[in-house]
Order: sequence, then structure tokens, then C-alpha cells
Amino acid sequence: MPDAAPAHTPLVTPLPVPVIRPLVDADGEGLIALIYLCWSAYPGCILDVDAELPELRHYASHVGARGGAAWVAVAGGDPAAPATADTILASCAVMAAEGEPAGHFELFKLYVSPRARRSGLARRMLVRAIEHARDAGGRHLMLWTDTRFTEGHAFYEAQGFTRGPHTRALHDLSRSVEYRYDLPLGSGA
Repeated sequence: MPDAAPAHTPLVTPLPVPVIRPLVDADGEGLIALIYLCWSAYPGCILDVDAELPELRHYASHVGARGGAAWVAVAGGDPAAPATADTILASCAVMAAEGEPAGHFELFKLYVSPRARRSGLARRMLVRAIEHARDAGGRHLMLWTDTRFTEGHAFYEAQGFTRGPHTRALHDLSRSVEYRYDLPLGSGA
């Protein structure tokens, strides 16, 4: 009688523990790669950095000029080295919301690599943004998200955000239409 076949154990490469650190301009190419990866999952989403989002190349300076803060989560290699397509796992930024009352902040560029999803990393990035907004006197956090980004909508709603009744069209290459989400900033995240 032949020996029994060994139990099959799937090969899973564990995700390196991410380090969340402030975004620097040298992370631009890694940030662009992360956004491209996330957008490519949605038909019709086109990332043309030079035509529509040139600030991504120096996003830390862009955010800083508006008095905001931004972070990246990186894993593998030197965490202080510029983020690359291979090391970046997530990004997030928060700034005072333009055209909104004092104390209103806006969340930008919360993206998580598919390989790091459902790991709690998106929540950690969001908590970082909420803490920054509160420390700066924030009482309200809002964001705009493409109507196609259904996984993101589910995440935001699970975190207590409410989708408002209004949309906005960006008139961009992707023909984006976005939902607005709002979150009052109480005493805890």
C-alpha cells in the first residue's frame, strides 16, 4: 500500500510588517505605482500623471504647501529609502478642506495595495489622518471617491462615514464621477 500523500499546505508568502512614515517627495514614483495598481482594477480609470496629476511627483511638497500631512506604509528593504512599486503598501493624506468651514478636513489618496488589503492597514492610515486633523482643530472629515471604487465605499461606511446625496464630475480622462463621504470627528476614532 502506498504511503498516504502529505497534507497540502498552500504556500503563502507572509506580508512584511509595514512601517508607516511621513511621505517625502522622493516617494513620488512609488506613490504613482500604487495609485496605478489600484486604479487598474477598475475599467476606464486612466492615470495620466503629466496631464492630470503632476503634483504626484512631489506630493509631499504639495500637501505641505496646503498645511496638510501625508504618509506611506512601506515594507521590505530600508523603510527610510524612497518608496518603490515593490515596497509601498499604502498611502494617505489629509489637509484642511478648501471651500469648507473652519475645522473641516479632507482625506486624500488613501490607497492600499491589493496584497495588503484586509490587514488593517487602511484603518491604521485613516486613524493617522484623523489624529492629525483633530490635533489641527478638525471637527469634520470629508472625502471624495470615484463611484467605481466600491471596495473603498464599503471600507469608509464601515468606519462610520456617511455618503452624501451629491456627486461631482471631474471631466477628466477617466470620466470620473465621485461620491462625497462625511465623518464628524468625535472624541474617538
